[in-house]
Amino acid sequence: MAKLPKTPAFWQKRGWKAWALLPLSKVYIAMMRLDQREQKPREVNIPVWCVGNVTVGGSGKTPLVCWLADWLQTQGVEAHIILRGFGGELSSDKPLRVNPTIHSHLEVGDEALLLARHAPTWICRDRVAATNAAETAGAQMVLLDDGLQHWRIEKDVSFLV
Repeated sequence: MAKLPKTPAFWQKRGWKAWALLPLSKVYIAMMRLDQREQKPREVNIPVWCVGNVTVGGSGKTPLVCWLADWLQTQGVEAHIILRGFGGELSSDKPLRVNPTIHSHLEVGDEALLLARHAPTWICRDRVAATNAAETAGAQMVLLDDGLQHWRIEKDVSFLV
């Protein structure tokens, strides 16, 4: 599996490289806010719980999603997990239900395979389409993994990790 790049050390320090990138960060923030204003969140027919963070990786989102999926099952709730499928060749705008017996980490990403051990899991860049597919497949609610920056779907609960 390909190694993900590490966060550059200069992001953690206030050196000249960080200061040089400061104007670019202002442009990024402005574009993000414009994008957020233009995208109206869409309601779906089932509850949506979102687990996300505001840092780059390693904050514990995946273990929390696993725990929530397991806990919801003990409560009798059929929850499905939705994520982008980062690093997988099959990630697209069309929802794909992950099947650990036939899909590999190269196709759906290693995180999707791990989550599929806990609850039915879908990969898709379009989270609204994935939620609709999950509902059609019997989901009573969905757990969005890493969905805080995704504004196209109305969330009922958001967990910031």
